[in-house]
Amino acid sequence: MLAIEELNIPSSQDANVPWEKRVVKLLRHYMDRCNFSEHISYNKQPFEELKAAVTERIVAYGLDVEDERLKRTIDVGVAIACTAYKHLLCEDQPLFIAVFTALVAYMDDLCGLVPNVVEDAASFGLDVMSGRPSNSQALQALQMEAIRGARFYESIISSTIIMATLKFVAGTAIEALPSLQKHTSPEAACYLRTMTGIPEFYTVCIFPASVSYADYKDALPSIGDFIDLQNDLLSFYKEELAGEEHNLATYLNMNRGGASKVDVLEWMIERAVACYNRALELLVREDAKAALRAFGQGYLDFHFQSKRYRLAELGLGTYSKDAF
Repeated sequence: MLAIEELNIPSSQDANVPWEKRVVKLLRHYMDRCNFSEHISYNKQPFEELKAAVTERIVAYGLDVEDERLKRTIDVGVAIACTAYKHLLCEDQPLFIAVFTALVAYMDDLCGLVPNVVEDAASFGLDVMSGRPSNSQALQALQMEAIRGARFYESIISSTIIMATLKFVAGTAIEALPSLQKHTSPEAACYLRTMTGIPEFYTVCIFPASVSYADYKDALPSIGDFIDLQNDLLSFYKEELAGEEHNLATYLNMNRGGASKVDVLEWMIERAVACYNRALELLVREDAKAALRAFGQGYLDFHFQSKRYRLAELGLGTYSKDAF
């Protein structure tokens, strides 16, 4: 979880520069600091091959893959597996990551749109611990997929994935319930962010089977914060255009005086760089460091190649006209 001290976010000297230009400058600065490349080519073939396997798995769970919302989240799941996790050589891992991501993204969408699903999400943890099935077919599918990780991960990693799944579902319920959406402290906002970002899942999936939990457990908190922050800073532009108010940048900007949300973005970037470097410092094995570097670049590619994040409008990254 992000350790938030009393924030001191100064106002920028570039206050008169259009916010879009400041965002571009800050994101390019971020890439330079992490030694990430902006222009990675898009390859559609692995995307299409994995999408067919993901669709087959989700059909087996009884979900309607003709649902437009589910179609979109399947694309997201496949895309993240083909970019952020393309360094993994075991075919089972990318498929697992893609299906799991598709299902959590689908649940996130449903909680924002379907009131009874919010109630199902709020009671999901109790349903699981009581051994009774959820009323939501999507949550049943997510539970079964989370358990599937035990087929190729050691027990402690599988348990970590299940814990992260329970936290995610509870977090989406909190975000969707009007009575729980107001936060008066940055700590509360960051805690909710760690619930809905599922950093434990996306961290343990970075490493190949040859790297054990013991080899990266000390770096896990820093990697988790890095993952959440990189997603937030690369989502900043689209969320500002959409007027999004329930995100980390907005919560951290509450009562900040003259500081703008772009000033908060700059703080988030500094924090992301520090978390990334700290994680690399804590990882001892070279193959573990290589996996994290590959993930960091791939996660950046995921955002740049996606139309969802609209970063091409800023001249950042490259994506094909038929990219997701």
